[in-house]
Amino acid sequence: MLDNHDHCVRRDLRFNQKIYPENRFIIDFSSWALELESALMRLVRGGRISESEVRVMLTEFGSHRPFFSIMLSVDNLLMDEAGELLVNCVLRAQDAIHFASALRLKTLAGRTNESRVVVTSDLELVNAWDEEGLVVINPTNGVALEQIRNLLSG
Repeated sequence: MLDNHDHCVRRDLRFNQKIYPENRFIIDFSSWALELESALMRLVRGGRISESEVRVMLTEFGSHRPFFSIMLSVDNLLMDEAGELLVNCVLRAQDAIHFASALRLKTLAGRTNESRVVVTSDLELVNAWDEEGLVVINPTNGVALEQIRNLLSG
């Protein structure tokens, strides 16, 4: 039995296919907030940070959760861009799509003078995104809380 989220995702994909038939998938960036929570909880279980530190980080980061409702279509152009990244970077295919999506968001954000933050603990993506000038939060590097606070204050 499909849960409500799966049903909504499938419905949205069917709708998107009717409007944009060349699109294969849609990336919902709200799910990436869960990646941050997952990485932080792994650090708690490993004894590297405390649960109270995680609660502070998630509260501060969570105040921006509505801004994660960006949906980006994975169209043929994005797949081509991801393929070009594979030539220049040491990435897995899904990471190249992730990277190309972040670059597209960076371009869109640049038009509105907004900044975009990407979250990953994948060191290959961290390095690639750093080189592109994206703001990267790596929840496993020990300074994520400080980064989040700096972003909130600035």
